[in-house]
Amino acid sequence: MQRVLRSRSGTSDAERDVTATAAARGPSKRRRRVGGDSENDTAGSDDGLIEEPATGAPRAEGRPFELIADIPASVEEPHYNSILTHPLSVRDSAVLYSSLISSRRSWIRNYGTVFPLYWKKAVGIDGTGSGFSIKDKMQKMCECNMAGGPHSFVLRLFILKDEKVEERWATTVEERKREKQLKKLTLQEEKQLKREAKQRAKLQKKEEKLRKQQLAKEQRQRNKLQQEQAKQEMKLKRETKRKERKLKQTAPDPSPANDSQMIANLNLMAQKDAKLNALMGKVAGGTADKAEVEQFKKVIEIARSMVAPPRWNAKKPVTSSPSGVAPSGTDTKPADKDVVAVKGTATKSVKVEGQTGESPNSTGGPRKRGRKPKVETPGVVVKKRPGRKPKVKTEEDIEEDKLTAFQLKYMETSTLVIEFAESKHARYYLPKDSIIEYVPETDKYLLSWIAVHNKRELKRFARRKKVDVDSNDMYFLQDCPPVLFSSMTVTLSQVPKRFQPILLHSVNKVEDVRRVMARILEIGTRLSGYNVWYQLDGYDDAKLAEHYRVELNDFESQLRTKRFKRT
Repeated sequence: MQRVLRSRSGTSDAERDVTATAAARGPSKRRRRVGGDSENDTAGSDDGLIEEPATGAPRAEGRPFELIADIPASVEEPHYNSILTHPLSVRDSAVLYSSLISSRRSWIRNYGTVFPLYWKKAVGIDGTGSGFSIKDKMQKMCECNMAGGPHSFVLRLFILKDEKVEERWATTVEERKREKQLKKLTLQEEKQLKREAKQRAKLQKKEEKLRKQQLAKEQRQRNKLQQEQAKQEMKLKRETKRKERKLKQTAPDPSPANDSQMIANLNLMAQKDAKLNALMGKVAGGTADKAEVEQFKKVIEIARSMVAPPRWNAKKPVTSSPSGVAPSGTDTKPADKDVVAVKGTATKSVKVEGQTGESPNSTGGPRKRGRKPKVETPGVVVKKRPGRKPKVKTEEDIEEDKLTAFQLKYMETSTLVIEFAESKHARYYLPKDSIIEYVPETDKYLLSWIAVHNKRELKRFARRKKVDVDSNDMYFLQDCPPVLFSSMTVTLSQVPKRFQPILLHSVNKVEDVRRVMARILEIGTRLSGYNVWYQLDGYDDAKLAEHYRVELNDFESQLRTKRFKRT
């Protein structure tokens, strides 16, 4: 059974799940990678590895511990004071520092033990690289920090291109374009309909105006005709009065009441008989001969013998006025006086208005339609009419604006690839079968998953059963081999907020992940760990302690060289 190296910090399971493969092979040999084809490299297989002896590490024969990946460890807890005769300090033993370096290297160069391997650069025997370009397969999203166990790493997150997502996005863009064009056509049609409705309303308004003008014109014509008829009636009345005066002079009547009744009957007869009217004109004008005068007298007698005409008032006697105006036998209607008074008043008002010179238009010219001229008053601030308010963008809109077109495609589903800043020779998948949780209080992400250590055995089993090796269906088969696993939890921080949806949607659905995890916990076996001996004996383990101190000095020398090159 594979076992993993565990430090005594007791922080999390991630720290003790880092060197499963190296621990299983024992302390006597170390493995070195050589060149291989890219297909095997990306698959994370162990092809291209050769066994070589350990680098001069003393053996731990007859000691209470054994060397696991060159680190002294035992299943039982160490008892330094009772077992070691001359125990060295933790600093002089140098085991703690060596174990931290080994653990960190296992995280960075795990090649599929901790994170699923996506790609690693193949290194040949001559030390030259023969990797392929992966720039066209992914794009960098951001840099962030990852904390796992006692370690803290700087990661680069990449978004892996997905053909399905690209096709789906292209389809969505085409649909949006069609919707936009359809919306544009709809708006144009609505504008056209509104324009036509406005034109129809304008035409109707114009027709209504013309109709009102025609009605007003006809009304003016009727008023004018009525005025002319009134003038004709007044003229006819004046002529009738003049004829009455002439008749009174030629044929006086001793009885004023009978005379007025006769005149009223005579006028009524003259209105009905044109010849009698012409005869009365001749007699009034003094051009009638004797025969005509005699004929007129007979008519007078007939009129005198007739009954009084309708609405004739006999109480108002007809008397001759000294001004020479002949009295009329007909009743004077009060309505005529009112009409005359009204007309006189209207005429007078028009004259007064013309005399004062005031009119609705004070400028004297035609009144113009449109906006009123602005009158500036000193000391008064005129507020300008506010225009259309600019659209206020929310925080989500601002964050979304910062995303590139490529990043917007993977807002709902994505596959992320990580790269350690300390090692650019390999890139790993961010586990899809994991649970990710955002903690708003600390602005960090907790990522938890189960690392399976016997993947190769499970893949061979899946091929025999003709099951997809990349799916989780093999865990649910009846004769599935035991799964060797370790639980892993890391913390991601300093991830820009705009990438939050991409990161949260980079894993599978929570229901599916929990179902797979429950199955692995049911049929699998969790790997146990060793206890590291952080103190060694000053005499019995002198060579081993010296070996660790020399390695630490070499390691520090390499660090100083790298820092010097950077500067």
